[in-house]
Amino acid sequence: MNPQKNQDAEASNLLRDIQSEVGTESAPLMRLILQYAGIIAGVLSLFLLLLTGTAVWRWHSNSANVAAREKLARLTLTGQGDARVRALSEFVATAPEAVRLSAYLTLGQCALEINDYTVAAAAYAEAARQDSDGALGASAMLGEACVLLKAGKYAEAEDILQTVQTRLPDAARTLQLQQLLAEAAEKAGKTALAAAIWQKLAKEIQGLDSDYFLSRAMASMKDTPLPQMKE
Repeated sequence: MNPQKNQDAEASNLLRDIQSEVGTESAPLMRLILQYAGIIAGVLSLFLLLLTGTAVWRWHSNSANVAAREKLARLTLTGQGDARVRALSEFVATAPEAVRLSAYLTLGQCALEINDYTVAAAAYAEAARQDSDGALGASAMLGEACVLLKAGKYAEAEDILQTVQTRLPDAARTLQLQQLLAEAAEKAGKTALAAAIWQKLAKEIQGLDSDYFLSRAMASMKDTPLPQMKE
């Protein structure tokens, strides 16, 4: 008998069972779980031919992780609103380490859906801390920045977006990220920085978008205070 095949079959059966239980209104969350399916299923094949004691411990550890993943999926897809956020908040406090990143990302998404910006920002921040050098960590930072923008905490959002920029290579600094940073800087009162970003985008992008970015740059410069003259 192949344990790995059995685990893969159980995971597939679980997803099918969950999809049959979940209404159409939860389809976006189903896609979220499937998006991170590699993480959710990634540590189920760690059985090695080692000493009996070590093998038994790893079997026990993986069994606990499988149970935790099943609980996370069911809490996410069958719960609603405040009750779901409370249940996920309780879950992440005791979740196994291998499941914790997915749990915090899920909690952030669910809290954002009910406009609980405090819980959402904290959850995304913790997810970013747990994957400080990875792509999911950078995605969590973007999530936190978006939450802070919605909450009107523009300076904090701008700081996080600046940090994300330093972590990404030039090719990954997308138009959307640049626009988000410019918007955050402008709302945080850093109009000179916003104007510089809008000008840069106006030079890089052609057509109507270029005209729009140039108009935003001019508006930002108009709002930039002149330096004080020394007497």
